[in-house]
Amino acid sequence: SVEFGNVSYDPNYTRTDTEKYMGIDAGFSSSNFAFCIAEVAPRYEGIDSEGNKKYDKSSQQVNVVIADELHRPLFQQAIDHIINLVNTRNVDRLYVDDSAPSVIASLKAALGENPQYQEEAEYIKRMNADPEKSWRVIPVSFRREHQALAAHSKKLLDYNNPALIAIHPSLTKLITALRTANFTEFDYQKGSSSFDDI
Repeated sequence: SVEFGNVSYDPNYTRTDTEKYMGIDAGFSSSNFAFCIAEVAPRYEGIDSEGNKKYDKSSQQVNVVIADELHRPLFQQAIDHIINLVNTRNVDRLYVDDSAPSVIASLKAALGENPQYQEEAEYIKRMNADPEKSWRVIPVSFRREHQALAAHSKKLLDYNNPALIAIHPSLTKLITALRTANFTEFDYQKGSSSFDDI
């Protein structure tokens, strides 16, 4: 994934033709405030005869464009930082750990959504609707979903022919976090890895 990321994309360039998603693990006093932005982009095919990168628009790859953390920020600093990234990086959807309802409500308010999202969530659930079709800021229970998320991520990262996920070598915190991650049956052992909030 890192070798593929090194040749296939530039994480500092904000593309306008891709969908971008942000994951947020909000932390303030006891842990860091971590976030990651990934884009679904056309698959890199190599270099053409004129030295330009070639892309196959009929297949896709996931490019990780940002993976970082804020060290115990003030609440409003974290919200402002995320909103700035959403606006400058053209983020389509944000997936936020539902253990941080105040972060979810603040992000929803800043992006023009109803900050009283719990009532709306109950309605969406009763209607068997998909919150991703209604919301930009989507609560996710990392507590309940972490094993499924870890298993899915491992499957994508292990798939190499062709690679599905591209991680640029400049994303050193994410690379270190992945290389030192410790799991027991897809249960992440937080505290035993470097940059474990990322």
